[in-house]
Amino acid sequence: LIGVNLQEKAAAVQSFAKENDMNFPILLDTSGQVAEEYEVTAIPSTFILDKQGKIIDQVVGAVRQGDLEAIVEKLLGK
Repeated sequence: LIGVNLQEKAAAVQSFAKENDMNFPILLDTSGQVAEEYEVTAIPSTFILDKQGKIIDQVVGAVRQGDLEAIVEKLLGK
């Protein structure tokens, strides 16, 4: 799991992550290049990638942990 923050300052991102107990890496997309390359149309968006980095599923908008787990389990054939 990697988070990508769009065009915010590092201090604001670190504060938000700490307040929300986020214990995964959060990359800063200060230029908006990542959002452009992945054609992000809404924030938040969740992308699930395969080992080659190809998008295999996407959720636009907020997603609950249980729903995300169900998507991943389905993709893994469980």
